[in-house]
Amino acid sequence: MERSPIQIRPDGSDRVFMVTGSGVRKAIAVHPSPGEAGKREALSYVRIGTHLRRAGIPVPEILAFDEASGVVHVSFIEGRHLEEEVLEYRASGRWDAVEARYRAVLRHLARMQVMGARGFDPSWCFDTPCYNGAFAFEREARYFLFSFARGLMGLTGLDGLEDELRGFSALVDDLPGQDFFLHRDFQSRNILVNGDGIGIVDFQGGRFGPLGYDVASLLFDPYVGLPSQSHGPLIASYLDELTCLGVLLDPIRFSKGLHVLAVLRMLQALGAYAHLALVKGKARFREHIPAALANLDALCMGPHAHKITALRRLLDRILPLYA
Repeated sequence: MERSPIQIRPDGSDRVFMVTGSGVRKAIAVHPSPGEAGKREALSYVRIGTHLRRAGIPVPEILAFDEASGVVHVSFIEGRHLEEEVLEYRASGRWDAVEARYRAVLRHLARMQVMGARGFDPSWCFDTPCYNGAFAFEREARYFLFSFARGLMGLTGLDGLEDELRGFSALVDDLPGQDFFLHRDFQSRNILVNGDGIGIVDFQGGRFGPLGYDVASLLFDPYVGLPSQSHGPLIASYLDELTCLGVLLDPIRFSKGLHVLAVLRMLQALGAYAHLALVKGKARFREHIPAALANLDALCMGPHAHKITALRRLLDRILPLYA
């Protein structure tokens, strides 16, 4: 007897996910976000997913695609989100298991960034073909200003901060290695784990970009709150994996670039949480704001602190409200 489809609650997406079949026939039907933009996103998902799977990256297999409706059928990846596993390990004090898992995830990330870039066609991207300074300013810094600072917090008089963040975003264009595959949402809810296996989902926003962005997304993920003291060893293991793949980076220069990208990622996350809570009615995302603010607070004392002094002053106004 055929099992009725079971809907999976989406996270921040407007897409609808339906589990179909059972056993070896178990699959997921992904219904696109409304409108033509949703169909374009679905087409990107199919093209990028097909490319990554051919490159040996552990992403779902594309089983069928109806371009007229935008519905994609993909293989079901067994497992649980990395977030769930990490929070369980943290509760029992198993930091060795957490770090071992992150080293494995970073190995997969390095392979995806390098192997995924080979033969990647930017015309597959439904949004933009690359992550650069202009994109970072419009879609991350200004997103933070309008959705979080002004929208959620109701703050005004931020013109000086906007100019500062425009200049800070431009630092992205000077970072080395702009021609690698960028997932752009490589965080614990988009990584599935099952034993020693790992699965990567939600790659439809992929494009060319700097190596450090996905690393920042993973290590500064507000959903899990990875301790900062673990960052150094994990970054070192990641750079070792890149070396094995033939990509040699200056660790100091990479670390400075990672700081820029981590600041921008936290701005994006705060903008997204505010938008999801205020516009999409998903109030549960408010609970992640304190962790993202704490990350941003620490980052404002990093190597580029002198370039984000207005942001520092803004945080001094906001942080007491979340104490």
